[in-house]
Amino acid sequence: MATQTALALVEIAKPLKKITVPIPEPKEHELLVKISVPGIIPVDQKIRVEIRTTPAASSPSYRASTWSAKSWNRS
Repeated sequence: MATQTALALVEIAKPLKKITVPIPEPKEHELLVKISVPGIIPVDQKIRVEIRTTPAASSPSYRASTWSAKSWNRS
């Protein structure tokens, strides 16, 4: 099977990793689209580098009403 290179978010607040994945075979009534430019915008990178994770992002049970800007982990 043919392969392609992809950027994957393996860990939250960590750099994207370059991985190799198989190119899927389209099934009946499906279309395979080749993406030439990744959908990563500068804001995504800025958020990942500067904000890191918040308790709300790392814990699904964290109450949104208790979240504040002070809870950001900027390390």
